[in-house]
Amino acid sequence: MSADGFGVVLGCRRNEKDAAAVKSEIEGTGGAAEIVSGDVSSSVDTERLFAAADKIGPLHGLVNAAAEAGKPVEFLDLAADDAERIWRTNFLGAMNCCQLASKRMSLKHGGTGGKIVNITSQAASSGGDRRIPYAASKAALELLTVSLGSELAEHGILVTAVSPGLIDTEQLPDDGETRRKQIAKSVPLGRMGHADEVASTVSWLMSSGASYITGAIIPVNGGRRA
Repeated sequence: MSADGFGVVLGCRRNEKDAAAVKSEIEGTGGAAEIVSGDVSSSVDTERLFAAADKIGPLHGLVNAAAEAGKPVEFLDLAADDAERIWRTNFLGAMNCCQLASKRMSLKHGGTGGKIVNITSQAASSGGDRRIPYAASKAALELLTVSLGSELAEHGILVTAVSPGLIDTEQLPDDGETRRKQIAKSVPLGRMGHADEVASTVSWLMSSGASYITGAIIPVNGGRRA
């Protein structure tokens, strides 16, 4: 996003070292970046996040990337507190961010319009492999995307979602190289995706090239549907 000319506010719950590295990289190329430590499931922390964005300038876009998957667990063993925590982060936190961003970007509230891109998951349709709260929260986020795509159009706000499949990140379980190769074989393209392939899709949706797309969910899954 910085390479595309945006000032960036990074919300960071725990990995401050990596957030600082991203901030340093952005500033090293002449961009503007701020880090706000906090949890999007907290309305107080979310308000601080947007207050920091206000200091940089008018808000033009929001990327809801915060998520918690939780550990795989059988439904009968699922703890209510764990399910609630995941739901607060993945859906309620994202919805709150959408509302705060929309109030700032709305043409009817003095804004200039803008874009919202929600990061969902192919688990929203596949079920999530013993991660029911995660899959359900991502499915709800996709429905929110479709709903806001219609409702916010008159405010000049386009809302879309990117739905990644198997992406090679630290969130994948470390099952060894053999297991990872087996997983990759389940993808028609024969490999897992990379984070920059998701990021470039988000970047395009934020660009003027996607000026007539709203309410859409874009799969980035290498052809793997489940």
